[in-house]
Amino acid sequence: MSEQTPADFSNGKTKAGRDADKLATMLTCILADSYALMVKNFFASLHRLTEEHYDNLFVAVDALTKRIRNLGYPAPKSFVELAGRTTIDETTSDQSAEQITASLLRDHETLISRLRSVVDTAIACKDAVTASLARERMAFHEKAIAMLRSVRTAPSH
Repeated sequence: MSEQTPADFSNGKTKAGRDADKLATMLTCILADSYALMVKNFFASLHRLTEEHYDNLFVAVDALTKRIRNLGYPAPKSFVELAGRTTIDETTSDQSAEQITASLLRDHETLISRLRSVVDTAIACKDAVTASLARERMAFHEKAIAMLRSVRTAPSH
């Protein structure tokens, strides 16, 4: 029997069950984006600068996976399963540090936007745990944006 994705569970469910379906699906997309951004940070030529981001994203991938499971859904087990849900292109080859930084900024901004939707949905579903997790992730991405912006505007030596 093949494993079902969160979207496969909505038939005949109560509103609470459909809410959990929606949240699990949204979190799976955040998981996919977080994983792609983690990979991008690892291979970026700015690796030393982004090492803290990579470490944070590594922990986030685990937390998001656990939350999806706690909602009662199977978490994706491979990047192939996640690839169709991410909006982030982890490719950094043949890019300058400035191009990579600009790309990372856009990626963090994308995740913040998607996380805002998760917070709104979680609040509407009365799921304080998911809302809290999404807010924590938003705070990390806001800090990452501030750091990346400061690097872009720092004078070269």
